[in-house]
Amino acid sequence: MQFVITGISRGGLYALMALGLTLIYGVMDVSNFAYGEFYMIGAYMGYFAVTDLGLHPLLGIVAAGIVSFLAGALAERGLFYPMRRGFVRGEWLMNTFVLTLGIRIVLQNAAQIILGPKYRGIQSPLGNVRILGVSIGGERIFCFVLALVAIGAVWLLLHRTEIGRAMRAVAQSERGAMLVGINRDNIYTLAFGISTMMAGIAGASLLSINPAYPGAGIQPNTSSWFVMILAGMGSVGGAVISGLGLGLMETFFYRSLGSGWQNVATLCILILTLVVRPAGLFGSKVKG
Repeated sequence: MQFVITGISRGGLYALMALGLTLIYGVMDVSNFAYGEFYMIGAYMGYFAVTDLGLHPLLGIVAAGIVSFLAGALAERGLFYPMRRGFVRGEWLMNTFVLTLGIRIVLQNAAQIILGPKYRGIQSPLGNVRILGVSIGGERIFCFVLALVAIGAVWLLLHRTEIGRAMRAVAQSERGAMLVGINRDNIYTLAFGISTMMAGIAGASLLSINPAYPGAGIQPNTSSWFVMILAGMGSVGGAVISGLGLGLMETFFYRSLGSGWQNVATLCILILTLVVRPAGLFGSKVKG
């Protein structure tokens, strides 16, 4: 039972991260390899909001989400917008690949120079919680519930609002969406901001477990890509299911084989999936 609860709580955050990565890929056809650095920004913002501003950790998570959204929106308007002018969605794939790698290097080194290599974390305000006779850290339960709330909010946005319908229209046919009056540029900026906001929320909510430091986003970025490839590029629902599944698999292999082997086992499963089903478990076709 402890294995199941730990795996599900970890998988919920994987699902949250992968959903943001899938959202930006599905709407913009952009492979964001700097996604983990927005996780880092959220972690730092959550830390400074609690320690320097004296905010409650929950308000620190809200502040991290707002700052991460603004950072993503500014990056999209300042860097992606000038580059994509004159292109149709999908034609800038290699350009965005190089651009996001550059953003990743710049943000990591900027954090290293400005803030140094020091690890910054906070003490969890929550104690242990007993579920079905198993004691588990309250922060893990809180992170899982927060992930579910965020995933539910994004689902409602995509399926119950005009903005969400506009996003899905752009994802299905950019030209068709523009013909019916949808502003492509505004949708792209909003989708990018929501995506980075989800990464920032994940970074701030995990501060008591994973502290903020310049390389804090490397592992979450890798896990997010694992989940998205396993689910199928652009599959929103599949990203949630695959995130939970990956969390359970990693916990199982960690307990069975020891530290480090969970990554080996996960990669073997990922390679096998791509060999048998190149589009991913929930993808309809190979895209990009």
